Order: sequence, then C-alpha cells, then structure tokens
Amino acid sequence: MLVNYTKSGKVLVFHLSGLFEFHDEAKLMSAMREKLDDILSVIGVDLMHVENLNSAAMAALLSMLKMADEKRIDFVIFAMNQKIQILLEKVFARNYVPLLTEEEFRSRYL
Repeated sequence: MLVNYTKSGKVLVFHLSGLFEFHDEAKLMSAMREKLDDILSVIGVDLMHVENLNSAAMAALLSMLKMADEKRIDFVIFAMNQKIQILLEKVFARNYVPLLTEEEFRSRYL
C-alpha cells in the first residue's frame, strides 16, 4: 500500500492506495506519529484508491482514531467505496467517526 499525505492549514489528510498488507500497519502508524507533533484540528483518511479493508487495515484505522482522540483531533474517513462504507458503518458510530464522501469532506474541512 502507498501512504501519502497532504496538509492544508490544520487539516492533515492521509491518502491510501492499493492493497493493505500486514506490514503496512507499522508504516501508517509511523507516519501518523510523525505528524501528530503538528498543530492539527482534523485528520482525514482518504480511501478513494482502496478497494478492500482487511483486519490489519481495520486495526490501523482504530489505532489512528485512538491517537487522534488522545490529542483531541477530529478523525474523519472519506471517499470510500460502498463495500468499505458498509464495513466501516458496522465498526464506527457515524456520529463519532464521520464517514463522508470526498465532496462532503472538502466542503467541511478544506
């Protein structure tokens, strides 16, 4: 999996693409820890180029949520396909972790 990020003001977006494999969790967590030192209000995870989430990906997202929550940073997942959205709706409460389209994310945070 490729992990890239962009920052606009106090909004950090992780752009994920490809197949999430077990070792990718450490790569994503390392990038997250590195960026938590910045002054942020929102961390977004862009899943537009991810077709599926496995248990390692779910664990990584939960870890990211915990890290953001500890720093009082809003955590948002967006631009996922319908299959991923159904899975995430079963794991996350929508009022706790917003699951947004790309347009909704951009209009609210960027």
